[in-house]
Amino acid sequence: MIDKKKKFNFKYLLIYILTILCLFSSLSGLVVNISNAEDIEYSNVLEDLQKDENFNIENFPVIENDNTLKLITIAESSDKDLLIYVYQPSQKYTATSINISFDEDNKLKYTNFKLELLDKNGVFSKYKLVDYEVNQNLSYRYYEISNIYRPFDSSVDDEIDNDNSISEKGFNVGKSFVFVGGGDNLTVHVQDVETIEITSKYVGFLRYSGGIQPPWSMDGDLDAHFVAFSTDKNIDKLMEADIYYCSQDYFYSTEPILGIINEEYGEIKEDYSYIKSDDFVDWTGNGWFSEKYTFERIQTVSEFFKDEKIRDYTYSAGIFNVCTQSKLTDEAFDDIKQMSWVLRFAETSYIQKTVGSVNSYFGTTVSDVSILRLKFLSEGKVYNLGVVDNKQSGSGIPDNIINQWLELPSWLRTVIIILIIIVAVILLVVFFPVIWPVILVVLKFILNCIIWLFKGLYWLFIKAPMSLFNKE
Repeated sequence: MIDKKKKFNFKYLLIYILTILCLFSSLSGLVVNISNAEDIEYSNVLEDLQKDENFNIENFPVIENDNTLKLITIAESSDKDLLIYVYQPSQKYTATSINISFDEDNKLKYTNFKLELLDKNGVFSKYKLVDYEVNQNLSYRYYEISNIYRPFDSSVDDEIDNDNSISEKGFNVGKSFVFVGGGDNLTVHVQDVETIEITSKYVGFLRYSGGIQPPWSMDGDLDAHFVAFSTDKNIDKLMEADIYYCSQDYFYSTEPILGIINEEYGEIKEDYSYIKSDDFVDWTGNGWFSEKYTFERIQTVSEFFKDEKIRDYTYSAGIFNVCTQSKLTDEAFDDIKQMSWVLRFAETSYIQKTVGSVNSYFGTTVSDVSILRLKFLSEGKVYNLGVVDNKQSGSGIPDNIINQWLELPSWLRTVIIILIIIVAVILLVVFFPVIWPVILVVLKFILNCIIWLFKGLYWLFIKAPMSLFNKE
């Protein structure tokens, strides 16, 4: 690792070492020098790549059934754009976004950038990062790329076996680029970096009751969003996680008598959640009889089930208890139990109001969830790695069912049972002289029925067979 505080003292030695290393870089380390703004806007991607003497077009054949994306190299333009050069063997797909960290080692912090297509020539494509400007005043610039995305295609990509949907499919890059200097003195060093891949994933949310709300209140329930997942590496302890997702506010109302339906949606926002193993959520609704909900942000699946498979709460309200139960649906349980870890990454509010015959709903949808970074302990070693993952959305339906009911407290049930026994005894004493003859008649009738039944059985199974035997 390069010590930034000392890089000026060893400038010439560093440039020499990096130059030697570049001679042994693979084609993924091609250096493309873009000279001016006109080149960025109009130059052909193949012309750019051929400026490097190490580039060999024969190493990038057309492969019709290869639907992956492979990063070739990156470059900085003179107008401060960061350019991305991609090899797409089947020539059918265009990249949509890419995950890049500008810090290294324990400071890794990935950002998902949209990609704008500048030029395409056969299997080669050139993009630029949207809304990003290279700081060329820095003599040392670091780019670590973990994952590049394209649109999901159900005709060639594997579908997931739950009710989630995938919008963008991710492909491993696992490269770091170090740019030192600039202009004619620019040196670029490329090396492979380790990544971790998500092998299975489920995105969903649980809805927690905020209690009974008065008609004028704009408080509501809580939607707690989570992503459950497994990886291609063993994780003994998950310490940190970074998650990318999109959120969108919505308003939905229905008037069943007139058949009116109204839907309104807000702007789609890109959000990030940075969570650690000691983070937790503590929430209580503002409504009557609301319970307190507490959960950790990072959990194993078994810990998640221990908290959420069935949550029972009892709230004392005078002579009654208000009971609330939150229970995972069977479908959610079956989907989540296949995973290893759960990240509780965001909470949003949900409000339901009924005025007359109009039902109104206010809430926030969460979509395109993608895990960017995981820091974890495995076999005694700490890893801090970029993640290869898709952008995935849940069904929009809560993964739990909430039931509320009133219940008598145990002490009151005991008092009622005692009162019933006392009343029964009093009634028996008062009405015993009247009902005793009736009871005797009923008992006599029952006794006669039993005697008649036994006589019939005796005749059928003993008397009749014996009479037949005597005749013979």
